[in-house]
Amino acid sequence: MITEPAQSQSAVTSASGELYPSLALQVDPTDVAPRSLASYVPLSGAFAAFGKVPVTPVPGLIRDDGALAQTRNGGVEIDSELPHLPADDLNKVLAHESVHLAQQQSEDGPATTGALEAEANQLAPAMLHGDAVWPSLAAPAHVPLKQEPSGSRRPTASEIAELNRAFEAATGGAGRRRQDHLRAQQEYIRRLRQLVAERNPIETNRLILDQYSPIQAAVEDMSIGQANRRPISISVSPDQIQFIVRFQVRFRGLAMDAARQRFPMLQQNLRAGVSQVWGQRLSRLPSLVRGREFLVTPIVELISDEAPRNRDYWLVDVDPGVTRAVTDPEDGTMKISPRNAGEPDTLGHESLHLFGLMDRYIDNRSTGRSMGFRGSGNPNTSAGSTGATRGDPLDTGRGPILSEDLDFLFVQLDVYERVIFDGLPPSDAALMRHMGWGHAPRLRELLQSAKNAPDAAQSIRESLDRAENRILLDLSAETERDRLRRETALPPPTP
Repeated sequence: MITEPAQSQSAVTSASGELYPSLALQVDPTDVAPRSLASYVPLSGAFAAFGKVPVTPVPGLIRDDGALAQTRNGGVEIDSELPHLPADDLNKVLAHESVHLAQQQSEDGPATTGALEAEANQLAPAMLHGDAVWPSLAAPAHVPLKQEPSGSRRPTASEIAELNRAFEAATGGAGRRRQDHLRAQQEYIRRLRQLVAERNPIETNRLILDQYSPIQAAVEDMSIGQANRRPISISVSPDQIQFIVRFQVRFRGLAMDAARQRFPMLQQNLRAGVSQVWGQRLSRLPSLVRGREFLVTPIVELISDEAPRNRDYWLVDVDPGVTRAVTDPEDGTMKISPRNAGEPDTLGHESLHLFGLMDRYIDNRSTGRSMGFRGSGNPNTSAGSTGATRGDPLDTGRGPILSEDLDFLFVQLDVYERVIFDGLPPSDAALMRHMGWGHAPRLRELLQSAKNAPDAAQSIRESLDRAENRILLDLSAETERDRLRRETALPPPTP
């Protein structure tokens, strides 16, 4: 369990980055004006190009056209009742339509309606999660692609065969696909090498910051992988990185009518606190992400006191019996007092713990206040510690999260890898997802393998060299097999 600092918390008035997942969560639920697709759905990779596509509510779309939503002529239409759905339901509908937008980027070989729907059903969950996907099927932009109210259905055998044929055609067959997969790994490793070199000073700075708090840093390093990450979706675009996190709020001992009266204040304070702690322009991180805006956007919903725990959400549990905020990262629960519900600083600070980060302060029982460790001198000396480490919110500051801590979290959540994928051609990024990482390592795996090495930097370079040599050997063998197949007219290998 992780608790809040003992010092008093001051109010924060900054606003958070907004996401409009559902009009049911807005101040004015009667507002059904068109918004863009990026207002509802996290868009990553090639899908980020659809961010400004209008989403227009249409009265009677279900009744008159038999469709929850439809995509045509570069726009998305949804039934006018859909904006009042719960956020998750609406996001799934619009993720499906996002795949249709991608399908309508090419009119080569128009596919059957059933196969187009089957592919959208298959790719939408991964796309919504921020994974690198791209459709193989195509359809004319002027033909409406309709999502039926009945939801997903199992594709027929002929539709599966059509999908497989399109995938084979798009990727050039099994042999070409393996070669492209290996070349994608080469490009990934090239970019990873540059990232590793640029990260070294940042990682060193974090070690210096934690020289007087080695226990907290070690425990954090061992336990951060146990934090509940199911509520997190990550969206990457050329100018922004966004974490979208789903919260549920419960007021213990209150009926729903009373809870609804208190909920807007907590929702506003949570957004303000999260913005204060997380929102920033990435100016001190590696060039791969430098200059991008970083946002953590909470989607907050109210639940009843009796509602069962759903670990797809982080829970803000408002309990009159709590005297001091405490967070359990593994369950994803923040327990706070009614007083804490009005403190943006406290709510923002506790959001750090939900991601698995640990405090770097200690409580001074003689003064009743918290003392910081980081970068401000040895707290065991007579000079003590000021806790003024660039406003470090994991220490005793009230500024945004330090770049060293954000870099550490980006490594743990594979954010850098997502950004690398975002820069690859959509087909290469999709192959890496479809066929696996191959010989390409994740950054956190590299760092873990080099942790106890005498020279960590040299160990990482050697690991990347070995991975690249394996790729070169496999690519050479695959190219030779392809040459022999052409010369001897052998049938293509089975995928």
